[in-house]
Amino acid sequence: MSNTYGVRPATALFSPVQRSGLLFWYRSDLGITLNGSGVSAWADQSGNGRDLTQATAAKQPIYSASDASYSGAPSLNFVSANVNTMSTAAFGSPIAQPGTVYIVTTFTGPASTEQHIFDAISFGHRWSFYRNASANDWVQTDGLGGGNDGGASGAKSVFGLLYNTASSSVYRNDSVNALSSGALGGDTLAGITVGSLLSGGVNAYDGSVTEILGIAGVDSQAQRTQMFSYLGARYGVAVT
Repeated sequence: MSNTYGVRPATALFSPVQRSGLLFWYRSDLGITLNGSGVSAWADQSGNGRDLTQATAAKQPIYSASDASYSGAPSLNFVSANVNTMSTAAFGSPIAQPGTVYIVTTFTGPASTEQHIFDAISFGHRWSFYRNASANDWVQTDGLGGGNDGGASGAKSVFGLLYNTASSSVYRNDSVNALSSGALGGDTLAGITVGSLLSGGVNAYDGSVTEILGIAGVDSQAQRTQMFSYLGARYGVAVT
């Protein structure tokens, strides 16, 4: 039996729908379709119809309706051993860089294992975010990447990921100071996978997620600060 969860009250006056160029938006209290305790669909709130799905019950992330780690907000929980993943190929045409992606997540996997939280569905059209085997947080496209902080497993975080070829950056709980910057390839994005490398379940993820959204273009410092403030307030994450 499937149930669809609707709207949780907003925690701030700002909403991502006020931003132009919203590419995709997934929030843990909106558009959730349950199959028992598993999430079979996560509806895109941007209006672009890029809904994430997982038809195989054993691979569906587990839904927590009230997660104390996120001030009581719901969360989706991914376990690498179960290869919990969701994906969408609903792209009319590939999205070119630059783009900015925000993710609220808590890594819980071992530091010695590469784990992917955000990726594409195929090589060549790939924006990716993962923790590598040295417990660093990275942003990459098809093998070229940069940006790490060696953050500890278990720390809930708001990440801002700037995909902008030679001027790409990773921000973590700080909208002003990048962890580091690096040169990426020029990949477009033509699909999304949450929970593993591409959509095949390799380098699957251990952790929880509450919100993912993407915006066309390079967010300014003021725009990053606005988004970090919105996400930090919603999920009880200390941000600057």
